[in-house]
Amino acid sequence: MRRADPPAPDVLNRRRVRALSIGLLLCLAGPCPGNDAEPLRLAVASSFRATAGLLGEAFERRRAVRVTVSAAATGVHVAQIRHGLPADVLLAADSLGPRRLERLGHGLPGTRVDYAIGRLAWFGPRTPLAALGPGSSARVALANPRHAPFGTAAAAVLDRLGLPAGSRVYGNNAEQALLMADSGAADGALVAWSQVRDRPEAQRRAIPADWYPPIRQQAIQLRDRPLAAEFLAFLRSGAGREIIRAAGYALPGEPGQ
Repeated sequence: MRRADPPAPDVLNRRRVRALSIGLLLCLAGPCPGNDAEPLRLAVASSFRATAGLLGEAFERRRAVRVTVSAAATGVHVAQIRHGLPADVLLAADSLGPRRLERLGHGLPGTRVDYAIGRLAWFGPRTPLAALGPGSSARVALANPRHAPFGTAAAAVLDRLGLPAGSRVYGNNAEQALLMADSGAADGALVAWSQVRDRPEAQRRAIPADWYPPIRQQAIQLRDRPLAAEFLAFLRSGAGREIIRAAGYALPGEPGQ
C-alpha cells in the first residue's frame, strides 16, 4: 500500500495558525488555563475547610485550574510544611503560624495577609452554655490548644467559666471536637461559628468576642507560583471576602475589627 505524502509546509503552517486562533478565541470567551497543569494546593485550618472549599470552587471557575484542599490543625500544618508538605498557600487560623514559617524561610516574605477574624461558638445539643460553670459535670470538647488556635480560644473561655480541667475532652482539631459533640462523646463543643451556624438555633450560641483572645487568621504564600499569588489576591477581592463573610467570619478592616 502506498503511503500518503506528508502535508506541504505551507499547509502545516496554516493548520498551526488555525489551532492558535481557536485557542485564543476560547481564552477570550472564558477562563484560559495556564501552561502549568499542576493543581493549586491549599493547606487550611480544619475549622476553615468548608469555606476554603467554596473559595477553591470559585477560583477554579475563574482560572480553569484544579484546587486541592488539605485540612488539619494549624500547628500540624506548620510542622508538615517545615518537613516538606507540598502546598502553595497556607490558610491558618492564627497569625503565629504564618509568621513563623516566614521567619524560618518556608513562606515568601511580604505575602502574609489577614483574611478573616475567627468567631468562637458553643454547640450544645445536650447542654446549654448557661449550664457551664465551676460545679458543672458537662464534658466539653475542644481542639487541642497545642496545635489549634480555636482550641486556645476555647480554653480561655473555659477558664473564664471556671470549668475544671477534667471536664475537657480534646480533639486533634476543631472538626474532631464537633464530631465528639455530635456523637455523644461530649455534651457540647467550643468550635468555630462557621462550623455550627447552620445547626438548630437552640443548640448554638456565639461566644462574646471579649471572652477570648482575638482569632486573627492569616494566609501566606509558600511557593513562588503566580497562581498562588493570584489566589491570595482573590482572597482579598470583593468576591473572596463575600464568601468568607457569608460563612460566618468577620473581615479585617471592617469597623470594630
